[in-house]
Amino acid sequence: MEPMENSVCIPIDPRALGVLRALEAAGETAWFVGGCVRDALLGRPAHDFDIATSARWQRVRAIFQAQGRHVIETGAEHGSVGVVVDGMVVETTTYRTESTYSDGRRPDDVAFVDDIALDLARRDFCMNAIAYHPERGLFDPFGGKADIEAGIVGAVGDADKRFEEDPLRILRAVRFCAQLGFDADERTRDAAVRKAGDIRRIARERVFAELEKTLLAPACGAAIARYRSVVEAAVPGFLQLGGGIGRTARALDSLPTRADLRFAALLAGMEEACGKGTAHDRLRTLRAPRKLIARVNALIAALDEDCDPVPLQARLLVAAHSGDIAFVRDLITLQTALAIFDDASPERGARMSRILDDLESGPVPLKRADLAIGGGELIEAGMPAGPSIAATLDALLLETIRGDLPNERAALLAWATSGSCPCEPGAGNIFQKSLKKELTKKGKHRNIQTRA
Repeated sequence: MEPMENSVCIPIDPRALGVLRALEAAGETAWFVGGCVRDALLGRPAHDFDIATSARWQRVRAIFQAQGRHVIETGAEHGSVGVVVDGMVVETTTYRTESTYSDGRRPDDVAFVDDIALDLARRDFCMNAIAYHPERGLFDPFGGKADIEAGIVGAVGDADKRFEEDPLRILRAVRFCAQLGFDADERTRDAAVRKAGDIRRIARERVFAELEKTLLAPACGAAIARYRSVVEAAVPGFLQLGGGIGRTARALDSLPTRADLRFAALLAGMEEACGKGTAHDRLRTLRAPRKLIARVNALIAALDEDCDPVPLQARLLVAAHSGDIAFVRDLITLQTALAIFDDASPERGARMSRILDDLESGPVPLKRADLAIGGGELIEAGMPAGPSIAATLDALLLETIRGDLPNERAALLAWATSGSCPCEPGAGNIFQKSLKKELTKKGKHRNIQTRA
């Protein structure tokens, strides 16, 4: 069983080590495999410990049930069971080989074997096909440790075959590149491009989950730019960005690691290139959470909202979004990352952030609920119930934002009932209109195209 390297010592959680020792005490062989080995070689703490063993799952169950351990049999069909030890689930899987993948996800059949080398040969990437034993050290038949040291994602064996078995591995390769700052080796990269179209055979939920992990990774910008044809297979229309892909990549890397902001950055340019509603359609197709879809749609729809970084215009912008300062912060962050307003964006963003800080602690009302009166008091004052109440409250809010009316009950009621209050139900967002008017006064207002 070569090549073996016993100079490497990997820290193993005592609970997981106890599971391996119990299997060996019962006459079986066992190795730590997968992510815990890879992460340790990367210098990262391991949180999940997986064991590959010669024991069939029924025997694993018998060994640990005899110890009074709870055994989870969710993956028993494919030889995997979870052994629960003091709150930690240690997944143990029988050495196995796999047949074809008719559904592009699960093997049609698995065959249990007694050789760890055969088990490692079925895995996706060399860095995930390394086994470790506390006494024997590393068993690394595919050079996974060398790949890690070289910053390479390489498929085990025939890359085309690995991706044909499960096309999600193509996205996993991109995700590992994004998470680790690696690049795929030439054969793996070429196979990923050739087989990218197979991604369309994968359940959309799986594609979304992998894409989200990629977008939240530290080097996601470089990864999506390099593997743009893979991203296109997952999110059709991405290639229509053309040269804008580089801008999108830079924006992704500059944004906070939040799914809403990064999906908005990914899809903003596509909204312009492919037509209005593209972002919504792509996220729905990917079965993204409704809350995420709504947030991304709102951010993209507001991207061309310009305002000078001065208090009045900032207040109008916040009021236009129902007083949601957090949303406006995110909008400014996204506009800055995408350089919507070109070279002025960083300075504008910093000044707007300071103004928003002041608004959060200041006395100026920014939404209807901040006013000293409500709809009930307007009705008591003789106004008819209906849409005109909301229009009146918005008009009052606009006057207080401008500083033309104090936010005091008597003053608000007097103005609302004086006949000077313009109540136009359904007239649109008066805060946006007022903001545009402010900009027009300075000759600034223009339509801003989303240029991701």
